Amino acid sequence: DSSGQLFYSAGDDGLCKVWDRRILSGDRAEPVGTLAGHSDGITYLDSMGDGRHLITNCKDQSIKLWDIRYFSGREGVDATRRMVARQRWDYRWQEVPGYVFKRGKLQGDSSLMTYRGHCVLHTLVRCRFSPLETTGQRYIYTGCSSGKMIIYDALTGHVVSKLKGHSACVRDVSWHPQRPQLVSSSWDGTLASWTYKADPNDQKCE
Repeated sequence: DSSGQLFYSAGDDGLCKVWDRRILSGDRAEPVGTLAGHSDGITYLDSMGDGRHLITNCKDQSIKLWDIRYFSGREGVDATRRMVARQRWDYRWQEVPGYVFKRGKLQGDSSLMTYRGHCVLHTLVRCRFSPLETTGQRYIYTGCSSGKMIIYDALTGHVVSKLKGHSACVRDVSWHPQRPQLVSSSWDGTLASWTYKADPNDQKCE
């Protein structure tokens, strides 16, 4: 976070852990809390920078928004661990099993919002908050294995734009902090520069 005291970690156990530098012990380091609700390994996380909110991207084909003031209880942590232990597919080379899209909310899921509409396959696809200065962090955006970049409305969860231009998986995207410009990198071996406008029909790729 902005204070430099809190930091976050996540991984294949499906859990996001919150750590506080001020109480870390070298011989017995423990997180101050855990965020649970995903059902597969987490590929990326991004902090809003306000000391409260962060997002996680996951192989369960969802992004979740969290408030770190509200940690998950034992029920949520155990539910995530059980679901992750049951996974029998490999996102690096297999298609997403149909049952992944039929799952409901896990017991004890403490996330604020869940965003669906992108696909996490082949690689560790990133997700991020849009810039504070130009968008008020109104959006959450992510790459997609379909070759698109997906932009969600952070408040409603709706997909507001799908930027098309790549022919292979988009792993990473970056939104300029002061200008309405985005850059995406793809497995097709190219970088693309995008100009973002409020009207989704006006998106331009160069």
